[in-house]
Parts: sequence; C-alpha cells; structure tokens
Amino acid sequence: MAASGPVSLAAFEVLLRLNNHEDGQMRMLDLARSLVVTQSSVSRLIDRMERQQLVVRSPSPVSGRETYASIKPEGRKAFVSAIQVFESAYRDYFARWIPDEEVDSFNRVLELLFTGAKSEGETPD
Repeated sequence: MAASGPVSLAAFEVLLRLNNHEDGQMRMLDLARSLVVTQSSVSRLIDRMERQQLVVRSPSPVSGRETYASIKPEGRKAFVSAIQVFESAYRDYFARWIPDEEVDSFNRVLELLFTGAKSEGETPD
C-alpha cells in the first residue's frame, strides 16, 4: 500500500529527520532519542510508515544488533507535500499572535524556512 493522503505529524517528524541526514538514514535508537519517544514507539511508527512505503528498515551491515530506518523516494515526495500543509497550518496558528505590522516579516521568515526544507526534500524526477 503506497502512501495516500497527508502524513501524520509524527510521520512528518520522522521524514524530516531522515531527510535531513546526509545519507537519509538513522539508527532506530537515535531516531527515538531525537523524537523523545521510546524505541518501541518509534518501532511501531516505522512499521506503519513501511506499510505506506515511506521508509524502509534494515539491519546494520556492521552490527547485527542495530537497525536503521531509511527514507524512500515515496517518503521524500510525501515530505515535500506535507511541508505545504504544515506551512499553511503554521501561518494560521502563529499569525494570530503576531501584530499586524509584523505579519509580512513573519511570512518572509516562514517562506525562507520552508523553501529551504523543500529544497532539501526535492528528488530528481
């Protein structure tokens, strides 16, 4: 079953971290620590994401005791799509606390942040 529709916030956080790693993969233990969740929680999340074909889990080539999660091309596409959804949500949520005269500055900063995130998540067609 390929990913269909938007990803959850938890899945987005995983995709963000994997996407930002230069090789697109992280040890499951490090991923759990970066998300501030238990290893079993991240394992269940990765199970769901594997069924959606967003990530793949693989054993360490060096140590049979470590497992890695890697982002797949479908995961990178879902990440880029999700950025647009979250960008809109951030604008709507945080803009209510920004004084009217500062909203344009806030939007420019968000645009810079999300443009950078989008470019890191782009995949060649």
